Amino acid sequence: MLNGGLMATLVVGASGATGKQLVEQLLLMGQHVKPIVRPSANIPNSWNNHEKITIIKANLSGMTLEEKAIKFVLMNTVGYRNRDLNEPISLGQKIVISIIRALVPPHSDNEAAAEFLRLNIGQKNAKIQWVVVRPDTLINQNSTTDYNLHVSPTTTLFKPGKTSRINVGNFMARLISEDGLWEEWKGKMPVIYNA
Repeated sequence: MLNGGLMATLVVGASGATGKQLVEQLLLMGQHVKPIVRPSANIPNSWNNHEKITIIKANLSGMTLEEKAIKFVLMNTVGYRNRDLNEPISLGQKIVISIIRALVPPHSDNEAAAEFLRLNIGQKNAKIQWVVVRPDTLINQNSTTDYNLHVSPTTTLFKPGKTSRINVGNFMARLISEDGLWEEWKGKMPVIYNA
């Protein structure tokens, strides 16, 4: 989006635990940010008077956005398997994921969102470029640490890795602001783990 001639990053889900970390990381990188939050959302007080933030209080379902070409970063889960790659999982893990899919609606929503990007938007769309970020077990930390990026998971459901929310926010912010990193991962689904 344009804001007085300056490009701004639109952040959906900015009031969530990881969304807040993404906004903070973008601000640390000097980016202009337009977080979309529900009218009743609890946001940090520091956002209210920040010169690089324009808060949009709205329900996303009622908004229309006009963009010429966008970068779309979706936070997902390592529990989603990228079907463009051979990411084998054990029979036990397939059974547990099937149960999670049936009992935990956000997991099936994550799968559907990633599949929509993969199948409907595709990897070579001129208007929408995307990256699906797949963290493992999310933990809270106060500052960024080293983290590793992989094309596919290196852990299993039964031996999970850990990923801090602040590292997810940092990686997503870097994707948006660093052209080389974006080119490396666009149309892909990187897995992120704390080092």
